[in-house]
Amino acid sequence: MKRIFALVLTLALALSLTACGSAKIEDTNGADNFALNTITDQNILKLDLPSAGSGIKISGLLSKTAEFSSKDFSGVVEILWTDMLAGDFVLDLMDYTVTGGNFRMVVINDDKIIADIAPGTTQILLPGVKGHVSLRIAGESAAYSFSMTEVEYNSFAHK
Repeated sequence: MKRIFALVLTLALALSLTACGSAKIEDTNGADNFALNTITDQNILKLDLPSAGSGIKISGLLSKTAEFSSKDFSGVVEILWTDMLAGDFVLDLMDYTVTGGNFRMVVINDDKIIADIAPGTTQILLPGVKGHVSLRIAGESAAYSFSMTEVEYNSFAHK
């Protein structure tokens, strides 16, 4: 019985590790075109694609920074979210760049994409937002980076 359990557990682990590697989506529209080519708005809204290669690092001594970056990110990830009664959705970004692959950052409000955030953006300001709001990224073999203060990151819900 123990051997069967160990075999099943090993098989499950092997399958999960294989599935993680299968999230890679190739950049098929050229090095100078950062637009998504395979991932759709529906994939972003439903979060129905696995992701691989995204990461966050908290750094700094006094004014800590949450840094998000990857050299080869594929899939869709929800970075942060909040539920708003009514008001302005404000988020300050630092050093938002895309250097390879295909990448898109969006703001979702109640299952609709309400803003595309272009590289170089330093502040997202969306007045009069109400309901569930989230920041999501989608990438196809993307090389990207952006950051925000740790205090701001922690003012939102996140994984």
